[in-house]
Amino acid sequence: MKTFFISFITLLFFSASLQADVVTGIFQTEKNEEGNYLHVKFGACVKDKNKTCGTIKNCLQKRCKKQ
Repeated sequence: MKTFFISFITLLFFSASLQADVVTGIFQTEKNEEGNYLHVKFGACVKDKNKTCGTIKNCLQKRCKKQ
C-alpha cells in the first residue's frame, strides 16, 4: 500500500508539470503523389489561447486558393 501511495503521488506531481505549449510557426505538409503540398501557419487560437490552430497560407498545385 505504501508503494502504491508513493507511486500515485509521484505520478500526480509529474503529470501536473507536463503541459504542451502552443505550436507556432509555418510548416510544410507531406507531398502527395503529384508533388503538391501546403504551407500551414500554426499559432494560438483566437477564442482559446491555450489551443493550437492552423491556417493554410500557401499551396503548390494547379487549382489553389490562398486563405
